[in-house]
Amino acid sequence: MAKSVFLKSGLHFGTINQAKQYFRDIRENTAPGSSVSESVRNDIIDLYNRYCSATNWPAGSVADLVVDWDNRERSPGIHAQTKAFHRVDEGGEKHVFSIDKALRVVAT
Repeated sequence: MAKSVFLKSGLHFGTINQAKQYFRDIRENTAPGSSVSESVRNDIIDLYNRYCSATNWPAGSVADLVVDWDNRERSPGIHAQTKAFHRVDEGGEKHVFSIDKALRVVAT
C-alpha cells in the first residue's frame, strides 16, 4: 500500500512520489539564491523537524530556507551541480536538506 504524506499546511499527498513532484516543481521554479515562499517554508521546516526527530538527527536552527546550487563532491573529482533546498542557520551558513529523504521517513 502506498504511503501518504501530510504537510503542516493541510496539503495531503496520496503517495511519496506525488509529494516529491510537488517539491521538485517548487525547487525548479525557484531561482538559485532565493528564499522559498512563507507557506512552503513552513511545510519544509516542519518536514525537517519531523525528519530530525524520527532519525535522531540533531536539528539545527532555521533562519531561512532557500533554493541554491549544491556543488558538493559526489565521488573523487566529480562534482554535480544540482539545485537543492538549503536550511540557513542563524550564522548565515547554508546546509543542504534532502526533501526526498525526509518524505520517505515521515510518510505514513
